[in-house]
Order: sequence, then C-alpha cells, then structure tokens
Amino acid sequence: MKNIKSRIVLGIIYSIAFIGLFYLCIGCYFAYVAVGNFNLTTFVTTFEKQRADSTFDVARWDTLVKHDINLKSDFGYSVNGMFVENGTPSDTTVVICHGVACNKWLMIRYADLYLSLGYNVVLYDQRGHGVSGGEYSTFGYTEKFDLQKMVELVAEQHLGVVIGAHGESMGAATVLLHAGMINAHTPDSLPHISFYIADCPYSDLKKQLTYRLKEEYHIPNIGIVEAASLWSHWLYGFWFGEVNPIAHIQDVKVPVLFIHGDADTYVPTSMSEEFYSAKPEPKMLYLSPNANHAMSYRVNKDEYRSRVETFRSRFLGQRNL
Repeated sequence: MKNIKSRIVLGIIYSIAFIGLFYLCIGCYFAYVAVGNFNLTTFVTTFEKQRADSTFDVARWDTLVKHDINLKSDFGYSVNGMFVENGTPSDTTVVICHGVACNKWLMIRYADLYLSLGYNVVLYDQRGHGVSGGEYSTFGYTEKFDLQKMVELVAEQHLGVVIGAHGESMGAATVLLHAGMINAHTPDSLPHISFYIADCPYSDLKKQLTYRLKEEYHIPNIGIVEAASLWSHWLYGFWFGEVNPIAHIQDVKVPVLFIHGDADTYVPTSMSEEFYSAKPEPKMLYLSPNANHAMSYRVNKDEYRSRVETFRSRFLGQRNL
C-alpha cells in the first residue's frame, strides 16, 4: 500500500512537472513568434513605391521643406524620422505612428491628409522597423516613450503649439498608451498632445493575442498567452499585461477620435467600441463600412476625411486649428 501511494505521489509530481515544462516550452515558442521573430518587414514599403502608387499628392510633397529627425531613445536605440513643414506656415503638427511590420512610408497617405488640412507632419519609424534601431517591437510598451520624445522635439523647437497624434493598429495602441501615460503619470510641465486619432487599435495585448491564437492556430488560450507573457518578460523586458491601452482611457481628458473598419478580421471592431464606451467626453467613433484591418482610409477616403474634419471643428475649434 505504501509503495502504491508513493507511486501515485510520484506520478502526480511527474505530471505537474511535465505540464509545467510543456507550458514553458510552448510559451517560449509563442513569445518568440509574437515578439522575437515577428516579421517586421511584412508590409514595409518605400517612398518610391508609394509615389508610384499615387497614395499622396506628389506635386505638393516635392515642394515642401523636410527635416531629418534622429533621436536617442531612453532605451538606447535610435529613432529616425522626418518633420515635414506645411506649405502654409502653421503652428499645428500631427505625429503619425505606423503599425507592426510597417514603416513610416506606409503612413504617407495620412501625412497627405493632414498636410491638406494645414498641419505640419512628423513621420518616423517605430523601434525595430525601417531605419530605426531596436531588434523587436514591444507593441507600444516602449514605443509610447519614443512618441513622447517626438512630442518634446516638436514643442522644444516650436514646431507645433497644438500637437496631435495619429496611429494605425499598433501605432493606434501606442498613441492611446501615451495618452494614458500622460494623463495618469506625467507632470503637467511636460508638453502634452492636444488630441489623438486612433485607427483600429487593440484594447489589450493579451486579449488580442488570445484572439489571434484562436483565429490562426484554432486553439483556445489554456494558459498559453500567460506562459508566453512570462517568456516575453524574461527575454524582451515586458509583460503582455503591461500593454493595456484600455486601462487608463477613462483618465484621458483630451479629444480622441476612434476609427475602426466594421469588417476588421485582425483586430476586432468591438475593441474600438470598448474604448469609446470607457472614455469620457470629448470623443468620437467612426466605424468605416466594409473596411478590413487598417483599410478604413483606403476604402472610404472621403468619409474618413470628413470625420476627421468634423472631429476637428467639433472639439478643436477653440484651439485655433
């Protein structure tokens, strides 16, 4: 009887150890896939490609004054971009943040929009993308600090009295993480962003990865994302739970325009609806008809512009934009 009990105990111990080892291994794999080995060049484009595709007003762009930007991140890598002066002198500037696996040139369509509305524009490559440094993306965790560096640059060089931030996908999560950071933790003496536009953001990285796990691998999250988060912390320095833009959205007092395609199959449209419900006024929500992920502007360009103009006139008119 004693031997039987010992074998049962050993069996339980071995089973627990095996399960623990299994989760550590599968967690390491998914952390590597999600962060360490994410293809950061999937949608990378070039200026020449965007020019050939006529995604912006080439004639106007060629006449504008541009300044290279090269910042040193608080985390040691370089952040590269450019400041584009509007053809008509302006003290309003929009900083544009691209998504994962993209680069600044894919955002030139949005730069074109804001240039046509009278803004100066900052385009830059997020960490691990384009010509910026950093070996991997942190999905907004460290990127929000890089955005603050850009805001400080614009303010210090008097390039924008009113500063806005526009982000797409991971870039949208970045701008909302920044909004929460500024409103919840940053002293009022630092330059703030006056408004945010978030196009197809994820509200919570753990929820987003759980959703992608089900969609791409057809398996439920039975502790896999949590194990991957542990490895992410060990290997890359951040927990997935720390990328949670929805957490502080109730503290954001400045205007935010949430945009999402109503046919988005990559980041659920419900995430922008969740943001909109949680944030106090001032706010707007635009669900772009028949638009998949990050396609709202391309599918409904005129309506997209109209919503941005409505947002501006409704909430930012007092700022002399």
